[in-house]
Amino acid sequence: MLAASKYIDSVAHLLRKGIEKSAKAKANKDKGPAKGVTIYYAAEYPLWQRAVLAHLASVYDDANNDFPTNREILPVLKGLPELSDKKVFKGVMPFVAYVRKAMETVGKAALATVVPFNEAEVLQQNSEYFKKTLKINSVDVLEIKSCTTQKMVDVCKPGNPELQFTF
Repeated sequence: MLAASKYIDSVAHLLRKGIEKSAKAKANKDKGPAKGVTIYYAAEYPLWQRAVLAHLASVYDDANNDFPTNREILPVLKGLPELSDKKVFKGVMPFVAYVRKAMETVGKAALATVVPFNEAEVLQQNSEYFKKTLKINSVDVLEIKSCTTQKMVDVCKPGNPELQFTF
């Protein structure tokens, strides 16, 4: 329950910042502030990211709340079959950096492959709250699989939604 509450606070913060940023954007000056938002969530990590998380969890050091250096884990990651595609492997080390940074705030929980609550349900339950506090007309909650913007699909992670504003 506490994790879901923190999650809603962080999503509300992202929404506020996104609305402010979109209102200031030159391309949106004539349109005015955002009138709606689509919140895309990821139910799970892609297979290659789950493989990276599994390896990082296997070499995790409880005493230091960390895993070995990138130099030490890179050879093992290169040998994982899920990471054999060069296009996929380009994203591995940035993903490792993301996980390492997340561990600074949430500890070993950053290695989980799913969030400890139903992300879609929590977002749906709080859509009215988002509408009222942010003064927008609509909030749609969709799984990232339905998004057609590849860049958004690539960066959306469980517990880290992507936002698309409508004007």
